[in-house]
Amino acid sequence: MNMGLVQIVCLVLVACTATFVDSKKLPPSFKTCPRDAPNLDECTRAAVEDALTKTLYKGDPSLGILPLDPLAITTLAIGRGTGSVNIDITFNNLKVYGLKNLSVAKFHHNVEEYTITAEAIVPDLRLEGDYDMEGKILLLPVTGKGKSTISFSDLKAVVKLVGEPFTKNNQKFIKITVFDVQMFPKKMQMHFDNLFNGDQALGKTMNKLLNDNWEIVMADMRPGIEAALEQVFTTISNQIYTNVPYDDIYPPTSN
Repeated sequence: MNMGLVQIVCLVLVACTATFVDSKKLPPSFKTCPRDAPNLDECTRAAVEDALTKTLYKGDPSLGILPLDPLAITTLAIGRGTGSVNIDITFNNLKVYGLKNLSVAKFHHNVEEYTITAEAIVPDLRLEGDYDMEGKILLLPVTGKGKSTISFSDLKAVVKLVGEPFTKNNQKFIKITVFDVQMFPKKMQMHFDNLFNGDQALGKTMNKLLNDNWEIVMADMRPGIEAALEQVFTTISNQIYTNVPYDDIYPPTSN
């Protein structure tokens, strides 16, 4: 599926643009890591995991961040491609569950170039919401509209962030300009209610076909889901980085 055919209509999580107001403070529960720490990567890995799984997943009004688990996505539309999964599918009122159980497996932070690379593991990531689908899957026509559930087991997410420094009120801040996400699940399971206008036999057969060929389906749906997560987490990151001074997030010295 061509990335040009992917459209994220609206994400309900935080403000759609960074709020350039007077600087804010990190919540007291957030751990910080001095830039000169000899174990900076491990310190930051643990701090990020702790913040996501103990604080941010519930949301943080002081930073303008709503809950991450469940994560709410109003509309995610994926258009037809040229592969064997050739469908128009739109998800509405989508909820994403499972981010609070993630673990950060690897983390590297280049404080001079403002880049971060990391790997996270989510044992069970589940998407639930309304769907509207029409097209062909493995050359078989498919249509349906109703409730859907998509689950990813043992999902590895590889992420890369790139930031640019800027000055506000004589303090340095960072704006995240790139937040790249790549998803690698060990298993994907799907269920779509009301396929073929409620034909139970055809719906059961199509759901089985989708799950038996989940790797093909995943390859076609991956760009849209990754793009949605990229937009969400770019916004979340900038709610922090554009509002909390860089020296508060990463103190220049441990002394």
